[in-house]
Amino acid sequence: MVYDVAAMSWVKWAGKGLVFAGNLAQTDGFEAWAKSKGEKIIEEVALTTSGFRKEHKAKNLIWSELNSIAKTSREFSDAINDIAAGYPELIGKLASKHEKLPHVDIDLCVVPRLLVQRDARIEVKKQLGKSEELAKLRGGASLRDYFLEELAGQLDVVFSKHAEKLSPEDPLELNYMWIVGFSPNYRWKEEPGHYFVYSNTLRADRNANKQQKKEGRKEASDLLKKCSAWLGKLSQKDRQKWELKFP
Repeated sequence: MVYDVAAMSWVKWAGKGLVFAGNLAQTDGFEAWAKSKGEKIIEEVALTTSGFRKEHKAKNLIWSELNSIAKTSREFSDAINDIAAGYPELIGKLASKHEKLPHVDIDLCVVPRLLVQRDARIEVKKQLGKSEELAKLRGGASLRDYFLEELAGQLDVVFSKHAEKLSPEDPLELNYMWIVGFSPNYRWKEEPGHYFVYSNTLRADRNANKQQKKEGRKEASDLLKKCSAWLGKLSQKDRQKWELKFP
């Protein structure tokens, strides 16, 4: 699904990470839900409304209840913030399994976007899937599932958009790792996109000195060029061999 990142996102990039925007803008995904899995739910809620355009009112009521939780519940908004703030760490955890990920050097590996998306859905469900507040909504389990999937999707879109700006000269620093770039079009298992992650316990340490970080930027730049050239020559057969190793 394609989002207008600036206007529609529930999360945004602020400073050095993702944060909850504080409001749930109604998305095309909700419209799709309302016309499919949510159709019967809306019809049932419409029976409790009065006046004209009952189903329109019912749909807006269901959305209003969901957005109200996000605006008024500190616990709920804090959970979204925690998930957003931890998003880069999902990439770091995957990168720590570099032997199972595409690489030509142990210090720089490729983390396919589809693996991050998978783990993000798991994390979102883990943190919010049992939310009592979501469970009480008129939209029921179906609306909850839409919300969880939509949130995971928006985290992916907003983060990957920012990651396109990253480079060895201006990386996103994790502990012992730097996210140094994002390629949006290269495909793994027919899904587009991957992150480049540089790892070095000395040069990429948060407490590394200026000289060490300078050396790290140089090494990451060289390895990124080397890896990009290798990927450009990687055959479909070899790509599939890597895909079978994915963690």
